[in-house]
Amino acid sequence: MSNPRSRPCFPALMMGALIMATSTAARADEDDAPLGVFKLGDGTLKVGGVLRVRLDATLDDPKPTSGISWDVAWLSAKYDSPTLFGAFQYRFYGGTNAIGYADTTNLGQENYLTFAYLGYNLTHEHKLALGMHQVPFGILPWVSSSFYQTMANVIGLEDVHNVGIKYNYSGGALTLDAAYYLRDGGSYFGPTEDANRYSIGFVRHDSYVEGGTNSRERHQFIGRVAYKFAHGTESSSEVGASGLYSRIQNLDTRESGGRLATALHLVGNYGRVRTMIEAGLQRIDPRNPDQNTSLITMGGFGGSFNVATKGKFLSVDLSYSVPGSWAYVSGVRPYLNYSVFAKDEAAFKTSHRFFAGTSFSLYDRWWIAAEFRFGRNDPYTGSYVNGLGVGGDDLWHKAYFMNVGYYYP
Repeated sequence: MSNPRSRPCFPALMMGALIMATSTAARADEDDAPLGVFKLGDGTLKVGGVLRVRLDATLDDPKPTSGISWDVAWLSAKYDSPTLFGAFQYRFYGGTNAIGYADTTNLGQENYLTFAYLGYNLTHEHKLALGMHQVPFGILPWVSSSFYQTMANVIGLEDVHNVGIKYNYSGGALTLDAAYYLRDGGSYFGPTEDANRYSIGFVRHDSYVEGGTNSRERHQFIGRVAYKFAHGTESSSEVGASGLYSRIQNLDTRESGGRLATALHLVGNYGRVRTMIEAGLQRIDPRNPDQNTSLITMGGFGGSFNVATKGKFLSVDLSYSVPGSWAYVSGVRPYLNYSVFAKDEAAFKTSHRFFAGTSFSLYDRWWIAAEFRFGRNDPYTGSYVNGLGVGGDDLWHKAYFMNVGYYYP
């Protein structure tokens, strides 16, 4: 049995390569090139980072409670050239984790790799990437405009980065992706048994997860196709389909079952209005020691929780890009998002999530998001451990969240 806190060796190799590259690179010749931008061969290397703070407020109690804490700091590097490309990001969390529970007191006590990969441009249209990178499933890179993301995220089908190889074809209106992932991104440093990770995945359950399981994902195959239709010069519609199959190994029985997921999506950009719709299903066949095949434990961001193994999901997102700017404020985008996870098990309660929020930029390098969040049987709003499984109290819970981040360069 592998150590849940062990780290894959390639992140260290990737970081070493970037450090060596930076030491031999020269600052970009342009006078306005920001600090951290270097010329390297026939490409450009950008080294930067982010520092974010957050405000969380619970609105269910007669007297609301709130608190300000560190959210995350991260270090990043990105390289682009006509032939090679790559990226690296490592995050340090603290204060309050993604589900609103205090888990660390100092920024960095919970930390993990987000992604680390190298790629090769076979031609202008054909690319290969190797390492830990985002799986090409559904709407990319995110299913919604919201900060907290959707039900697709918490069932492991949005913003997931695994270790493998990916092929991409982008030719005119058509995009094709095919990928194979040997394993997930692994667990790093933090308060949990196996969920100290950025991407939601299959994990060893923590002691507070009643009826939890111990699983891991291996040998994931993914295919995605998307086609964009132009409607004049300012509008377009992208339609697409995705499919995923992998093996889920139970670490107690050492037996493996299958995971199957499919999704259809639409991304419509109609002038300043953007709509994103994704619908799909997930079927997991776990080999749990108690023969219970209706639940499996997943986790990320310093926590684990139970998820129904079979269900359907839907996300509908509507946003508007406000024209112009005011003083130092720009890029204002108000949005609404609703997502749902309906479980096949009749006794399990449906999980709902709704957002009303906005995001904008300040002084170019500051980015701010603020949103009201409403959840029913939602692991991030009122029903953590069992919300995505059997369900919680089946009542609507509400919270307010604001994130303020400085991005460089």
